[in-house]
Amino acid sequence: MRNIFALGLYYIGVVHHLNAQNLTEMEDFYDVFLCEEKDVTSTIGLTARCSEVPPSPPSPPSPPPPPPPPPPPPPPPPPPPPSGVPIKHQKGYFPLVFFNNTGLDPSRIHVTVTGGYPPPGPGVSITQWFFYSLTNEQFFGQMQSQPLSTSSFSASSQFSIPLTSFPNVLIGNTTLSDYFLLYIKDGINSGRLWISVDHPIYLSVTLPSGGSPILAPNGPANGGGLPIDPNFYTIYDFVEYTSQPLNQSPPYLSAEPFLDNSQVDSLGISTLLGLYTVTNGTITQFSQSGVNTTNLVGYNNLSLDSLLNGYGSAFPLPNPWNYSLVPFSTNPYTGTPTVSFNLRLLAAKHAVDGSGYGNPTGFHLFTPFPADYLSSAAYTGGLSYLDQLTNFYSNPTNPFYFYADPAFKGSGNVYQLTVNGTAFEFNSGSSQIVMTAGSGTAATMTVANMYSAATTLESSSTQASQTDITLLTGYFSCAFVVGLLGEPGAFSTPTVGSAATDALQQITVQNHKPCDATATCNPATCCSARGHQTPDYYSTNPLPGFFSFYNQYAEYLHSQAQTAQVLPSNSPYPPSHYDPGTAPFVPNTGFAYAFDYDDKLGISSTVACSQQTPIIPPGASSPVFGMYTLNPINQTNCDQLKTSVFNDQTQYTVTFILAPNTSLTYNQGSGSPVSVTSGSPISMYSYEGNLFQINLTAPPISGSGSVTRSAIIYPFYQTATPVTIYDQSAENLILGISYNTASPPNFTIALPSKI
Repeated sequence: MRNIFALGLYYIGVVHHLNAQNLTEMEDFYDVFLCEEKDVTSTIGLTARCSEVPPSPPSPPSPPPPPPPPPPPPPPPPPPPPSGVPIKHQKGYFPLVFFNNTGLDPSRIHVTVTGGYPPPGPGVSITQWFFYSLTNEQFFGQMQSQPLSTSSFSASSQFSIPLTSFPNVLIGNTTLSDYFLLYIKDGINSGRLWISVDHPIYLSVTLPSGGSPILAPNGPANGGGLPIDPNFYTIYDFVEYTSQPLNQSPPYLSAEPFLDNSQVDSLGISTLLGLYTVTNGTITQFSQSGVNTTNLVGYNNLSLDSLLNGYGSAFPLPNPWNYSLVPFSTNPYTGTPTVSFNLRLLAAKHAVDGSGYGNPTGFHLFTPFPADYLSSAAYTGGLSYLDQLTNFYSNPTNPFYFYADPAFKGSGNVYQLTVNGTAFEFNSGSSQIVMTAGSGTAATMTVANMYSAATTLESSSTQASQTDITLLTGYFSCAFVVGLLGEPGAFSTPTVGSAATDALQQITVQNHKPCDATATCNPATCCSARGHQTPDYYSTNPLPGFFSFYNQYAEYLHSQAQTAQVLPSNSPYPPSHYDPGTAPFVPNTGFAYAFDYDDKLGISSTVACSQQTPIIPPGASSPVFGMYTLNPINQTNCDQLKTSVFNDQTQYTVTFILAPNTSLTYNQGSGSPVSVTSGSPISMYSYEGNLFQINLTAPPISGSGSVTRSAIIYPFYQTATPVTIYDQSAENLILGISYNTASPPNFTIALPSKI
């Protein structure tokens, strides 16, 4: 305590002398004093010794070093080579381009090619072929052929080829992603390129004696006659082509192609067909004066929806022509099904009642075109159409003459019409051809015949040549289809002995301009129906306010098609062929193949190259090629169709009824075959991810032993698709499907006794 007290007195003294001390001296004194005091107080543990320096407080963290500068970007890689291929001349092939303007992914669009080969000639036996795509380093998109056999399957991936398997078109350094190139062989006779959406087309490959072994979809799946057709719920159509080899040297074509987009049976896809070249880096329409004046045919940028809906608006119910529309219903088992959209438009010859659309349960639920349309007064408010014709031509003031001259040289026979009851008798000296009206079994003037012209109409003939029968029935049907029968003044003059006479003159005597005045007229070129002014087709309606007998299906399609063109003023043909630059060949009529004999009428949708067409025209950088434009298709409709029919995942109960001497197994998905007992219910699914396949073993339709046929079934929409083969016996694999409630969870399927 004494030391601490003394320290305090001493400190007070220091303070009293602060002002007298130097500041530096005071700081030194203070440091020494504190150090001594710390040493004193350290003895009792109050402080550390002065020599023990406490650790320095931690320094604040240093800021992180700045990141290194980013490396310079690498140089851009060289652009990839173009993925497309240019359109080039390939000897033995004709180039054809598909322009996918559908709005659908090209992987959803399939192409199947069929045709006869080799080219027809004396002693040549034409074989039907399927064609497949050959892709190699030298050439892309080339169609090679494979002879047809009963084991061929059109839906095979070998023959049903998605557009994406063909190369894109390359022009300059630009690949056109919507344009796909393939080459069709020279020498194909009656070939077809089938186009289908989401599913391949199924074509029969039976080899019947004397018939074509590749058969188009039967009727109105067109579907006629078949309770189940594998193509019914597929959107499809086709282009027809023939390619004749010419064996000529450049600069002329090595092939003479003829192409058309046919709606003779039905309209399933809206298409435009034309001839083109590449000029100045652009696809341009090809035209050669006087040689090819109809080089753009079909429907110019009209969607399938707009064509089908427009038809329904043009012929609203109860007009029977409306029944040519095939509706798709989301619930086909109610009395008033919900129609979502129309699948296709059928020609009257396929839409007629009796073609076998529905089975006894009334499935499909659309009204067929009436079979009595021509013979019943229900559609005229008075006399039937056939009664009107018989009355008109029974009157001696309305004579009727046809001139059958296949050589167009004035050496044919003149036939005069006489009406005898319901019979139309055409007489030329000792020759007679008879066609029978009415609705009885002997009638030949039926809806299917009169709107087709593909069927010979005579019910009997006496000493008439087959050539005369074919010519007369074709001309008569043409005049009927376009509404010229019953027109005063038409067919009233027996034109004979004139070298100017051709097929069209037999149909349109009135207002007809001759083809040529010389006797050297070549009917293959000069006497072409395209070179004539004709009356306004589809304009006769004998009973205003009622439906007309002429073909209103064909009338509508021609009215919507690409407008007919006139011959250019520099055409080598004589002026009698056309009115230069003023009017189309047929007023208000576009080019379409809506009727079997539209080529006789000069309004078919055919494009062709002449023998004298240069392979590469002057100024062009590509050969002449055909381009088949697929117009827009409603993707919502396609998706709904695919989901409803092929991806319906409802569980159903199915009962199979087996005939004696037959057996059945089924596979569910990837499962093993399971035997089926007739009359025993089975729970099943069938959609694209879990298919239900039936395998029927039964005696063959002809011959002995047994055969097995397989199919995938989709019961709710009553359709079946073949598995490994599709022939005439497979068409009858399922006799019919019936259901037991309005909202059917249960189906009964009847199977045939022979396949």
